[in-house]
Amino acid sequence: MSRRKPEPTVIEQNGGLTLNKLSKSSASLAADCLFAWYLKYVLKIKFPMDYTLFRGIVGHDGLEQNNITKIETGDYLSYDDIQQYTAEAWEQQLSFSLEDEGGINWESDGERINQGREKDALIDQVGDYRRKRADFWTPSASEERFELRFKNVDWYLEGYIDVIAQLEGQDNHNLVVDYKFSGSKLTKPAKEDLLNMQHPAIEPALYQVGARSRGIEPGGFQYERLVHNKKGLSYDPFPFAVPSSAEKGALRWLKSVSDMIQALLDALNGTPSVSNHGGFIPRISTYPGERWKCRRCEYADICTKELSKL
Repeated sequence: MSRRKPEPTVIEQNGGLTLNKLSKSSASLAADCLFAWYLKYVLKIKFPMDYTLFRGIVGHDGLEQNNITKIETGDYLSYDDIQQYTAEAWEQQLSFSLEDEGGINWESDGERINQGREKDALIDQVGDYRRKRADFWTPSASEERFELRFKNVDWYLEGYIDVIAQLEGQDNHNLVVDYKFSGSKLTKPAKEDLLNMQHPAIEPALYQVGARSRGIEPGGFQYERLVHNKKGLSYDPFPFAVPSSAEKGALRWLKSVSDMIQALLDALNGTPSVSNHGGFIPRISTYPGERWKCRRCEYADICTKELSKL
């Protein structure tokens, strides 16, 4: 349950702002809304964490400890122990969020979320997962940290793989697993996008590259989706193959995002060479397919309007 002290994303160096580190989440934020990235990582404004993200972090803590215990002792935590650990992780993460972050947003669609009910439901969910799903594989690594460094740039990508595991009866088959806590199962179009290596497949591709950087040859990828909604608890595992072409595509995506961020930092630093940056600021518009993007602010295209003033 120890909270990581990550290296800063942006640092001041030689009198200007320099990109120091990226993660999958920070790169995705920049790709979705560069203005939101600017607020969070340059101005370092703290925003309340959505309660679903908070819930996922605590759930990951419980599953992580379960896997670590299996690796170190040969046995998983007992049902009671994993529930107790998850309850303690909830309180620790709650304290951390209030002290070091911007707090937690306990509202959804205008309704207040009952914190006690959510806590009990998550504890039950992690315990239920321990009983029904934990024995499907044997973990060999949990929260495996990796760094990807690139030529001619000072920044690096940092990531953590939830678990690397061997399926029962399949020794030396390293399955890269990413846990997802959700209110719904993957839709058929979403699965098709992953199978066709569309934009959502960037995450598994980067994780596979990360595993390989640690000397672990990945034998497949699996989203392990823990679903909790009005119908109760369910599980939606989705394994699929990630080809090397997708890994190369993910690295190209990362390069394009870093170029966009660098152009922003150059503009902030007043670097003359980027005065004509060719419209590096993305246009964020509201339309049915991606309305969630514009929840970051109350005005369409505020990112374009504000960043263009820099």
